[in-house]
Amino acid sequence: MLEKIKSVIEQANADYVVEYDEGNMFNIRADGFARGTKYAYIEEFKEGEINMQGNFEADKLRLNIYFSVIPEQELNAIGREQIREAIKAEIVKPFIKAFIDSPHFSSNKLFKYYYPLSRFDANEVSVMIDFECELIENNC
Repeated sequence: MLEKIKSVIEQANADYVVEYDEGNMFNIRADGFARGTKYAYIEEFKEGEINMQGNFEADKLRLNIYFSVIPEQELNAIGREQIREAIKAEIVKPFIKAFIDSPHFSSNKLFKYYYPLSRFDANEVSVMIDFECELIENNC
């Protein structure tokens, strides 16, 4: 499932480096990113379920993806808001559209988003989306 999600992110905007790791380990790498870096961080999966019906298997996970930019300089609230709006336009909405159009996933249309506080020394600006990701496989 991870490779399919990564592919959807790259399809939506190839300028974002895709990262996947446990939060504490990713923190070490993120602090080394250069200013201006754009990345998508897929938080390690924590919860899921498998639904078996006939010849079909549905693997569903709750997924959190952080789309982030490390700004060129320290910003005030207005500057951070401008970056968040740019992130939503250039990667969040294109990702959602590409995810819905993907043949690998159910067409989930509810995506919650949050503006998390900076977690790393580089003062990244992020938009985090939270949604259920259901991978559909035909086992015929």
